[in-house]
Amino acid sequence: MKVTPRTFGLALNVFLFLFFSLGSYSALKERLDCGLTPVEISFIVQNFVFCLIILIRNPVGEISRSLNGQLIALAAFFSGLAFLGRSFENEGLWADLGRVVVILANLLAVVSLLTLKDSFAILIARRDLKCRGVYAVVRHPMYLSDILIRLGFFLVYPSIDVLILVLATALFYVVRALWEEKFLMGYDDYLAYSQKVRYRFIPWIF
Repeated sequence: MKVTPRTFGLALNVFLFLFFSLGSYSALKERLDCGLTPVEISFIVQNFVFCLIILIRNPVGEISRSLNGQLIALAAFFSGLAFLGRSFENEGLWADLGRVVVILANLLAVVSLLTLKDSFAILIARRDLKCRGVYAVVRHPMYLSDILIRLGFFLVYPSIDVLILVLATALFYVVRALWEEKFLMGYDDYLAYSQKVRYRFIPWIF
């Protein structure tokens, strides 16, 4: 049987759906009997929406052939595994602030995913361009949400090793955004979008 790009894409979607849904359940199953915190609930909602988007997304139209760019994209995407199963139970004012940041970041991720829908991509690729909602404010709100989750964890557990991990994963997302834009700037619609929405992550700053 000939494997078409669409067949491969659908098979990959199913694999990723199973991988992340089962992984999320495994990380939280011990907590389900003890009661869930607001942070854990926000992660459950975000992961549920993420897994659904993975399952329904369409195969890419055109993928970047830059090996370096794609490796950075994969490193950014899977960097969240370094935080998988970690708790947010420390006490103190900074820890409380960190939990608020994480909840808001997960909310931003859900809004971004629902805006992207089947345009969500793991690798650097051309998909249907979304220009509304949070994508009318900054060009990479999904990446921003992941960076904010890491920042929130640092506020809960401030230490040098966590700071290094946060900075490294944030750098992956920034570099991924630059590689992605380098590829997409070759298309007139994205070039026009980048001129309209001038900031990548933070309005009036970057």
